[in-house]
Amino acid sequence: MLGVRGNGDLKGPPHEIDVVAIQGDKVFFLAVTNAVKTAEIPACEKVWKQMMARKTPEDSMAKEDQAMDAYRKCVAKEAPGQSWFAAAVKKARGQLELLLAR
Repeated sequence: MLGVRGNGDLKGPPHEIDVVAIQGDKVFFLAVTNAVKTAEIPACEKVWKQMMARKTPEDSMAKEDQAMDAYRKCVAKEAPGQSWFAAAVKKARGQLELLLAR
């Protein structure tokens, strides 16, 4: 999984790879921060700006939550077409192999 983790502003291109593996009754989790070089996706930045420019909801936190949801959905849709995506998948597969070798 590609992702962003933090406390507060989570908008931005993914920079973390999380890998989960299950072997028998054991669950393994590995998180690698700054694992891949990604870039902002212009279409998703546009979605964010459009959502934040809306007049409703008036509650700024609710507006940001809705904008973040739309932004995340856009990244999930658009990321596979980005030039950096293949390298991210390769890195994740390598991390999974290391995890399973333990």
